[in-house]
Amino acid sequence: MYDDSNGLKSLRWIGVVLAIIAAVVYYLFAYYPNTSAQAVENKEKKVALTSPPTTPTQGVTSIVPRSTLVLGASIEMPAPDFSLPVLDQPTTIRLSQFKGRPVLLYFWASWCVPCRLESPYLEKTYRAKKESGFTILAVNTTSQDSLQDVRAFVKEFGLTFPILLDETDSVSQLYRVRGLPTSFFIKPDRLIQKIFIGGMSNGQIEDFVAEILVP
Repeated sequence: MYDDSNGLKSLRWIGVVLAIIAAVVYYLFAYYPNTSAQAVENKEKKVALTSPPTTPTQGVTSIVPRSTLVLGASIEMPAPDFSLPVLDQPTTIRLSQFKGRPVLLYFWASWCVPCRLESPYLEKTYRAKKESGFTILAVNTTSQDSLQDVRAFVKEFGLTFPILLDETDSVSQLYRVRGLPTSFFIKPDRLIQKIFIGGMSNGQIEDFVAEILVP
């Protein structure tokens, strides 16, 4: 009689091996894709929080909530003081010399598309409100720009408010500006009322300035 016990044993071992392989494959597909996706998500969150954008903000706007720490300044906290040279003038301007006056601290560059779109509105508001003590300090990120382009920009839009040159990026870093344009609306007591990232409409500029004007 033929003894098939060896064959049965072989089949059992093959079955065991196949079961182990199936369990391993299931584990790989069920576990590793999820952890990989989570790792990618965590990495993207980390990059978003720590890495500044390499291109200017174009059409993307956001109002930073009150009492929230953002960038290098905090809403309802004093605006950090600084001193910068003025375009084509042998003088410097310090923010603290404007204490008692409402100030729009505006970070911009000549290549910034939203900056070009809102510049006429900024000039219009400045001329309308400067008699009330309001001023705009337009901080050009000169380390990423050129004086020739800055002068051409100012001439094109007929800007009459002070143009400050951040040639070493020190003030941009002080305020930790991460996109252009970025606007800090500062009350007469030098407390920051609002931070706006991105381009603004004419109506928004007028409304935000009205919030910091002396009653």
